[in-house]
Amino acid sequence: MRILLPIIIISLFLGVGATLVLLKPEAAEETKIDTSVVVKTIALEREKRLVTIDSQGVVESINTSQLAARTSGSVEKVHEDFLSGSILKKGTVLIQIDDTEYQVRVSQAEAEVLRTQAILSQERAQAEVAAREWASISDQNPTKLALREPQRLQAEAALKAANATLRGARKSLSDTRVVLPFDALIVSRNVSLGSYLGLGAPVATVKDVSVAEIVLPVISEDLQFVNGNPIGQQVTLTTNQNSRYLAKISRVEGMIDERSRMVNVVARIEDPYQLVAANENLPHLSFGTYVNAAIEAQSLTDTVQLPRSAVHDRLLGLDETGSTTDRLESQKLGAAGGAAASSASTDFLYEVYVARLREENLAGSYQDANQASLHIIPVELVYSSGGLSSVRGDFLDADQIITSNVDIAIEGMPLIISR
Repeated sequence: MRILLPIIIISLFLGVGATLVLLKPEAAEETKIDTSVVVKTIALEREKRLVTIDSQGVVESINTSQLAARTSGSVEKVHEDFLSGSILKKGTVLIQIDDTEYQVRVSQAEAEVLRTQAILSQERAQAEVAAREWASISDQNPTKLALREPQRLQAEAALKAANATLRGARKSLSDTRVVLPFDALIVSRNVSLGSYLGLGAPVATVKDVSVAEIVLPVISEDLQFVNGNPIGQQVTLTTNQNSRYLAKISRVEGMIDERSRMVNVVARIEDPYQLVAANENLPHLSFGTYVNAAIEAQSLTDTVQLPRSAVHDRLLGLDETGSTTDRLESQKLGAAGGAAASSASTDFLYEVYVARLREENLAGSYQDANQASLHIIPVELVYSSGGLSSVRGDFLDADQIITSNVDIAIEGMPLIISR
C-alpha cells in the first residue's frame, strides 16, 4: 500500500495538470485598427478661366446741378411739367419771374445809348467844323483841344458805358427765366407760382440724363488682370431684375483707400434713360439703381480651379531658433527626431489637401481602403471670385482635390474616398 501511494499522488497531479491544459482559455485574436480617414473629393481641373473683376455700385448722373434765381422777383409762370421726377429737354423754361421792372431798365438803357450816340455824333461834327475853321486862319497843325478831341473821347466813353448798361439790363431780363442747361431729371422743385425769390434763391435740383456713372470699388491688386490700360474696358452691369447693360471704364481714381486697400474704378454709360435711342426690350437705367458689375479681364490658363473652401491658410510654426518654418517640413523633421527645419517659402501662404494613390498601389482605385494617402500642396492663390479659386501649385494630373473637412491634416495619412 505504501508502495502504491506515491504512484497514486503522481497520477493525480498529472491528471489535474492535463485538465488545466485542456481547459485553458483561447487567446483573443489581435484586431487591426483601420486609421484611414473618409473624405470627399473632386477631380483636378485645369480648364481655362476667364477672370472677371466683380464689384457693386449705384448709378448716378455725371452732373448734378442746383439751379438758383439770378434775379429777384415774384414767380408769375411755372412750366406745367416742372415736377419732381419729370425729365425735360435742354432749354426748357422752368419758371418765369415778373420782368416788368427789368423791361423798364432795358428801355432806360436803350434810351441812354441813343442819347450818348447823339452826343457823340454832335461832337464829331463839331470837330470837323473846328478843323475847317483852323485851316482857314492858320497853316500850323491844330492842337487836340482846338479839334475838340477831349470832348469826342468823352462822348465815346459815355456811349460805351451806356452800351454796357444795356447789355447788363438785357442779361437781367433774360435771367428772369430759369432755363435747363441740359436734358435733365428734376430731382426736387423749390418754388411755387406766386412765391417771391431773392437773388440766389434755390429753384430746383436737376441731374443730367445724357451720361451716367457708376463708382466701382475693386481690390487694387485685381487690376493686374486687366490687359494693359483699363480705360475703355467693357463692364457688364446687372440690376436686381436681371436687366443687363454694357458700360465702359472711363477713369480709375488715383487713390487707394488705406483701410480697405480698394481703388475706385468709374464706369460710364451713355443715354441711361434712352432718350436718344430707345430699346423696347430693355428698361431705362434709373439713377439710384444698385447694380452688380463684372469687369472683363484676362484668361488664366496655367492654374487649377477649385472651390474656395478647399483652399486653406497655411500653418506656419517656429523652429528652435525662432525662425518661421513650414508645417509640412516640421512634421517630416519631427518624425526624424526634431532636426532644425528650413525656412518656409513666403510665396505660398495657402495650401490644398489632395488624395493621391500610393506608389505601391497605383493599379488600385481611390475607393479602396489604404489605396490613397493625403498630400499637402503649398499653393499661390492667384484669383478668387464667386466661390471659385484659381491656384498654382505642384499638382499631379491624377490628384483628387479633397473638399470635405479634415480636422488634422497629416502628410501621408491613409484615406478612403467617399463617392
